[in-house]
Amino acid sequence: MEHKYPNLKFYYIFDSSFTKFFKLEGIVLWPFVFISKPKDKTSPRILKHELTHVDQVRREGPIKFYAKYLYYIYKSRQQNGDFQNAFFYNEYEDEAYENENNPLTDEEIRETDWLSNATESKASKREPKKRRRARK
Repeated sequence: MEHKYPNLKFYYIFDSSFTKFFKLEGIVLWPFVFISKPKDKTSPRILKHELTHVDQVRREGPIKFYAKYLYYIYKSRQQNGDFQNAFFYNEYEDEAYENENNPLTDEEIRETDWLSNATESKASKREPKKRRRARK
């Protein structure tokens, strides 16, 4: 799918206190991508998940992406009454969970500078992980 905003720049922050505080593995808050683990301990799965959100922001633009994401949170919260799961039941997360076991592309590795401190063997470890939440 074509990006409406292909030149949006993102800054990758590994070993993030912000995500650790909220007990998140990662989060994209344009222009930042916060990852809880240090670069050399970050799994390709987490990186791919967050890079899917980066792609979504570039595809739709920050305003539309975050407005729709907040709407999904609101809608899910109203339907399920569970604030924690409200972050998971939306089309953006569905796409990210579907993509997270796909291998990182060379372009994604370059953009995140992921291999600069990670080992080559880590890049080849792309074992599928079960989805972290159950569907209702």
